[in-house]
Amino acid sequence: MAEETSVLIGYAQRGDRATWDEIVRLESPTLRDHLHRRLKQQAHVDAVEKATWARAFEKIDSLVSPEFFRKWICSIANDEELPVLIGYARRGDRAAWDELVRLESPTLRDHLHQRLKQQAHVDAVEKATWARAFEKIDSLDSPEFFRKWIRSIANDEELPVLIGYARRGDRAAWDEIAKRETPRLRGYLRGRLGKEEAGVDDVAQETWIRAFRAIGKLLDPDRFWPWIIGIARNECLTWWRRQKRWGSTLPDDARPQYAPQESDLVELQECLNELPEEQCEVFALKCSEGLSYKQIADSLRVSTDAVTMRLHYAKKNLRKCLERKGIRP
Repeated sequence: MAEETSVLIGYAQRGDRATWDEIVRLESPTLRDHLHRRLKQQAHVDAVEKATWARAFEKIDSLVSPEFFRKWICSIANDEELPVLIGYARRGDRAAWDELVRLESPTLRDHLHQRLKQQAHVDAVEKATWARAFEKIDSLDSPEFFRKWIRSIANDEELPVLIGYARRGDRAAWDEIAKRETPRLRGYLRGRLGKEEAGVDDVAQETWIRAFRAIGKLLDPDRFWPWIIGIARNECLTWWRRQKRWGSTLPDDARPQYAPQESDLVELQECLNELPEEQCEVFALKCSEGLSYKQIADSLRVSTDAVTMRLHYAKKNLRKCLERKGIRP
């Protein structure tokens, strides 16, 4: 770096704005060369350069030595690229978004490789993530949260992508789904079967087997958990029927909260099957899965008021059905 710039930096660190403007004039060609190697659009280069010089003047006291000036200014420029490009993308600039994708894809891929084994799955989730993120760019509160935000979207996209592969017969995708979701399924099953681990293991395994066979019937990935719960609920009933007597077959801590008669369980299942789908899934998520109203709303992408209303009618219709069958709920 020129000796002239080194001297000027000393003045600029003492607050001399005229000196800083001189530094900008002398060093702008070098900074622009750096930015042109990273950005394709001249408008983006100009905007990042302007933001960089403004931020650098605010941070001039953080420059340890004039000999590191160019490295320091390039580092600031790299940090300014993201918020500048996000600003353009918010205004519908697709070229800016494509620059963001190119710059940030390595970071996102690193995240996905830590979670997914198959390269095809990584590629598909990455593609879906960038597409969804562009649609939701206005929901990004601040550019500083961009990477956390994009990882969150990627995590949400994994299940629909894996379900898509599983529907096409990809067993590796299904195994990935089962591995991730089994802890949640086992939590549900413990609430239905008690602490008898063998029963929980058997029902969980049978649930995944039957679900894989029926995966073609799952048309909406957003319904995945209500669908899995429905299968698991039926498998629980099958497991219950295999037990000769609760008292002699199971230890105390393995008994559910109540010991229903088999006939009651059958009647209950029939009543559940009579509920409209939207009421049945809300009832299952609340009463079996134990989710909060907000969690259910987020899962089904409806309002909490809609959840409250559906649950109210589900309980009302279920009570009427059971009473018709001579069972007091």
